[in-house]
Amino acid sequence: MNDTVVLYVHGFKSSARAAKATMTRDYIRDYEVDLSFDAMDLANTPAEAFSDMCGLVEKYLNKGVRVCLIGSSMGGFLSMYLSAKYNLKAVLINPCVYPWNYLETVKGRQINVYTGDEFEVNDQHVADARKIAESYEINPQNLAVYLQRGDEVLDYVDASVLLGRSALVHIEDGGCHQFDHYEFCLPEIIRFLRS
Repeated sequence: MNDTVVLYVHGFKSSARAAKATMTRDYIRDYEVDLSFDAMDLANTPAEAFSDMCGLVEKYLNKGVRVCLIGSSMGGFLSMYLSAKYNLKAVLINPCVYPWNYLETVKGRQINVYTGDEFEVNDQHVADARKIAESYEINPQNLAVYLQRGDEVLDYVDASVLLGRSALVHIEDGGCHQFDHYEFCLPEIIRFLRS
């Protein structure tokens, strides 16, 4: 096992098989021989997903492996607070920094397009997201944030304002929520995680 693992944290209704997870895994496999990669399918609710990721982080930390995070959208939110809890470097891709606002807009029945799981977003999930944010103090110096102004799901300004004073923030014109041309950012992302 390598001394450092990069954990990919997927977003809402996504999966460890999502495009950015696959690109990250392939890049590390092909170009970063001293790093390893891991990702898991997370529960569809914030509290369970955070708990799942805490278990994965602790598995590696207990083996003496350095852990770094890359999180997209809701996974960016989870990564921000995993970074705070465990003092880890994290890269956030179009992160959902105020998920309680987003979850309010999607209350009701949902289907995870990767797993086929059906679930319902309710008031408890909104409250759980707020509770995670209230439990840990963000350390922006451990964070790099990649935003695209063309994000059609989230307002990039939210993350820019919340994290822009201390975190390393990259803002690109155009793009989309998926983050166009993510693969071209991977060398820079890995350099940050190594620093």
